[in-house]
Amino acid sequence: MNFEQLALVAIIVIAIAAMASDRFRYDLVAVLALLAAIVLGVVPQDNAFAGFSNGAVVTVAGVLIITRTIIATGAMEPVSQLLSKRFESRWSLVAIFCATGAVLSAFMNNIGALALLMPVALAATARRGEHPGYLLMPLSFATLLGGMTTLIGTPANLIISQIRDKAVSQPFDMFDFWPVGSVIAVSGVSFLVAAGWRMIPGRDLNDGETREAVRFLTELRVGANGISEYGSVLELEGAFCIRIHGIVRDNRRVFAPKNRQTFEIDDLVIIEADLDVLEVLCDRYGFRLPGQIGVLSDDDEMVEAVVPADSIVQGSNLHTLEPKDRWQVDIVALARQSKRFDGRLADATLMPGDILIFRGNSSRVDTAISDLGLLPLAARTIRLRPRAALWAVGIFAFAIILAASGITTPAISFVAAVTLMLLTRVTSARDLYRRVEGPVLVLLAALIPIGEALRTTGTAELVAGYLLQIAGSAGPMWLLAFSLVLAMAITPILNNVTAVIVLAPIVMALAYRAGLAPDAFLMAVAIGASTDFLTPIGHHNNTIIMGPGGYRFRDYWRCGLPVSIVVFIVSMILLPVIFPI
Repeated sequence: MNFEQLALVAIIVIAIAAMASDRFRYDLVAVLALLAAIVLGVVPQDNAFAGFSNGAVVTVAGVLIITRTIIATGAMEPVSQLLSKRFESRWSLVAIFCATGAVLSAFMNNIGALALLMPVALAATARRGEHPGYLLMPLSFATLLGGMTTLIGTPANLIISQIRDKAVSQPFDMFDFWPVGSVIAVSGVSFLVAAGWRMIPGRDLNDGETREAVRFLTELRVGANGISEYGSVLELEGAFCIRIHGIVRDNRRVFAPKNRQTFEIDDLVIIEADLDVLEVLCDRYGFRLPGQIGVLSDDDEMVEAVVPADSIVQGSNLHTLEPKDRWQVDIVALARQSKRFDGRLADATLMPGDILIFRGNSSRVDTAISDLGLLPLAARTIRLRPRAALWAVGIFAFAIILAASGITTPAISFVAAVTLMLLTRVTSARDLYRRVEGPVLVLLAALIPIGEALRTTGTAELVAGYLLQIAGSAGPMWLLAFSLVLAMAITPILNNVTAVIVLAPIVMALAYRAGLAPDAFLMAVAIGASTDFLTPIGHHNNTIIMGPGGYRFRDYWRCGLPVSIVVFIVSMILLPVIFPI
């Protein structure tokens, strides 16, 4: 192993460890890895930023813009609302939402598909008086399954196609993924509908197994009659099963044992409780939310929104967002499932999966949620723009037909579609740039040169040789199974794009050294990279549903492990048949 190969392996290992730690932004890690590769001479300076002109990056940008534009026009909302009203039983709700999510995510970003359906799913379960946990996890998994079926279903498929193009000068076409991916999606969704949702604890608000409600951190001001019945912090905590993090009086924190801490009028109480308890404290005991003078006005509303992985608010706190100055709204509460936090509400650092409660004028709340890139957790009033919606869907369909027919490349098709949306005023230039997910594109563009270096430096072939030595006399099917399991094991720790960029050159070299055709191995990596069902951190969709679904970390593998086994079995049956090895 020469210096270039050692340096490249070290860069990749350190980058993987940094991403897996979840302590650093993945796009920042990718850029630092690229810069390190340039400094050490692993990536030539002339090729350093070739990833930004790569067709896969351009296609991903186009699909993300079009997806978010279609959602913004309200084109799909009548359909999603109809789904929640026409199907009432649990089984039928799981079936129709999973099937719809899988179909939508085949042609649009799977985060967009979840963003479209999740508020409706929450409304449907709330109307039935049931916990949403039994529906949200199957819906998230179904969107991942649907992404396996087409070239544009997930960025991982686009990267696989680009890697094949580099190797044999022939990328995968739009529906090359369909023969295997569609059967996997149908099998996975069928399992989720038949049995998967039953494996999730806390399926019903009335079950004895009901999980703890989502608890929000907020600050309540003590009113005139808020101290009469419960004089101390310890009494209030015991009466309502809440947690009080502290009292602020005259801008100073009150330090004393809880049984000696008493309330005074106008104290600011830092409290963690579920929404029902907060409502009781405000309605019956005179507490009020920050800035609230009595009840909400007719134009005001309370809206919950979740922080997705691509939101610009990641790493920010409520103080720096300045919602009152920018949008004339308040963010009055914050909930988090994965990690504890203490201190003032305004100082809490926001993370993917956090749920925020906005209070204010309905139109201004909508604007704030949209500008911050959050996902609302309540079905909003449909603001359908018929002309824009019709143009958006028509242009998207035309782009898909162009890409599938081979008349143009996917990158050109979707860039043309975005341009048409601008010319027809379906979207504005301002909205267009807001809908580009910068972190995803930077991650792709920074890692693509490193993935190419795996091939050009011979590192991929070297690693493949080591793997063949370890495998010994293993046959083709064992090597294929090994490639699939490796991708399935790495993806829950990393994101699917990183897993594909690192693994695809290695498994392709493994196939060549074993004298086998590489297509089945590349498809195995693509499938494994989408089989992200074991943890809440591997894919953005799993992170987004954690708070609203009230899930714990271990809930994911209970339902996700059987789905992964289904995907593995179907893949091993079909891959050698569709792509002979």
